[in-house]
Amino acid sequence: MNAEEHNTKDNINRLFSNPNYVKSYIEPVRLRFYKSVASFIVEKGMSYEGKRIADVGCATSHLLNHIDHKYDVESLVGIDFASETLKIARSLEWKHDAQFYELDLHDSMDEFIGAFDIVFSTQTLEHVRNPTKIMENILPTLTPEGVLMITVPDGAVDGLVGTLHINSWDINQLGQFIKNIGMSVLNASCYEIGYLGVDLWAILWNKSNG
Repeated sequence: MNAEEHNTKDNINRLFSNPNYVKSYIEPVRLRFYKSVASFIVEKGMSYEGKRIADVGCATSHLLNHIDHKYDVESLVGIDFASETLKIARSLEWKHDAQFYELDLHDSMDEFIGAFDIVFSTQTLEHVRNPTKIMENILPTLTPEGVLMITVPDGAVDGLVGTLHINSWDINQLGQFIKNIGMSVLNASCYEIGYLGVDLWAILWNKSNG
């Protein structure tokens, strides 16, 4: 099975309907990664308090669940194309308003335009057919002061390209990709990139916020 076959909706639903696969997916190292992503926003001087948070490509939504239990947010939205991952997300315990939507990220997200203060897309873009299209769909969902944080594997050391990952970027390629997207969608190039452990991160925001 190649990467494109692995990342089909049918295959992801098949995998996440298997309890043994789910158990291996929700491993401690993944949960620690989510905690580091969530705290990174705070380290960059941003606050979750009273904010509307989304995770695009949320899978089981354990990142949102950590944020839900640690911060006093207004609401949380998880978006994913796989019904089986969203079943798991809905089964978690939530303190704040949490809504989940089954949606292919390549499709229109017009219903969410201007809806979110902070949007995450973690370990998602490497799995999709057209990452440019998905970024073009995500960015308009930000409020004028909103920020988007993405993480992807470091393409310089990613050994899963072709089997699990369709796309890859090293840090220079990611910077150029983010800059181009920012200019085309937001008419701005306000972004930062860097390393987060063995992965890469990027934060992109509206010019009015930067």
